[in-house]
Amino acid sequence: MTANAQRIIPILLAVVFLCVTSCGHIEIEVEETETETVQVVPETEEMTEEPETTVFDDPYDITAEELYRAIHNDEIPYEHAVKYPAFRAEVEQKFSEVLGHPIAWEDLSVAIEDHDEMFHYSFWIRDSEEYITFLQCVVLSWLDSDDSILYSLYWSEVYPVYGSYKHGDGIIGTVHCFNKTMLETQLTQNFDMSVHTAIYEGIRYADHHIFVPMLWDSMIVYADILVDADLQYQLFTAETIDLTALSPYDFLVTYQTFGLKPQDLMEYFPNHPLNPRYAVSGYMGIDDILQSDYQIYSWFGSEPYLRVKDDDQTDVLFGLTLPQMPAGEVLEIADITEDTTYQDLAWVVWSEL
Repeated sequence: MTANAQRIIPILLAVVFLCVTSCGHIEIEVEETETETVQVVPETEEMTEEPETTVFDDPYDITAEELYRAIHNDEIPYEHAVKYPAFRAEVEQKFSEVLGHPIAWEDLSVAIEDHDEMFHYSFWIRDSEEYITFLQCVVLSWLDSDDSILYSLYWSEVYPVYGSYKHGDGIIGTVHCFNKTMLETQLTQNFDMSVHTAIYEGIRYADHHIFVPMLWDSMIVYADILVDADLQYQLFTAETIDLTALSPYDFLVTYQTFGLKPQDLMEYFPNHPLNPRYAVSGYMGIDDILQSDYQIYSWFGSEPYLRVKDDDQTDVLFGLTLPQMPAGEVLEIADITEDTTYQDLAWVVWSEL
């Protein structure tokens, strides 16, 4: 073996040793790294983990007392009450009691009134062939017997409206109610309302007909307005009535004086037999009570009266009497019969303060 060959062999052995050592080190590093990755960060666990959730209470699930307290304290706007089940349930119960059978919220028409109105919520439903039922309510607070503050709905009277209704229409009447907006439209279309004056206090209803008296040239025009199947109004007939031709029974009982007051007779019907103008003026010792400074109050209700007073000491009450009545007593409308004549009736002093 030559000297060069002897030098090369040790060099080759050294290179092989280094390569084997280096490769063994890398192989161990790779195996350890892969093992740690699988154990420390497992991909399957990260994919199956469920996120945490927060459960919120239903903000509308509160009692009626809680709702009305919050509305009264301006914590909930009053117009939002219709969103709350407690409010809807109470409205349903009220209408069910009034109508005598179950009523659902969806059956009702509802309107939110202006804040400055007496009642904030209006409801109506057609549950009859003749009329709609109309109610209103508002949230009020009140003191209980133990001085605790309670909150509840305050309801209006029940109004049976003989006519249709849309929000904003006027309603007039007591036992029988009518759509004033629709009545005014009918009267304006059929009469010159610059010379006719409707006396809404004298409205009567019978068998789908509304009778509206109007003042016209010292006469009464009696308008007969038909309420049709859709609860719309149509003028049926109109009659001109001479009040002096009516008997006391017809004037006071049948037509209920057309809504006129004793003072109206003094002003518009001076020739009517029940005009108290001259009897009152004579007792007061003046020429004309209407031209005086006295305050006059009068009514043809269950007990007809006329009151004259001033700011000082004068306060005199007049009433109607019949001949058979004891002194100091006055009649009621129920005392009038079909045989009663105007000659039987007289205005007398009822009391004087």
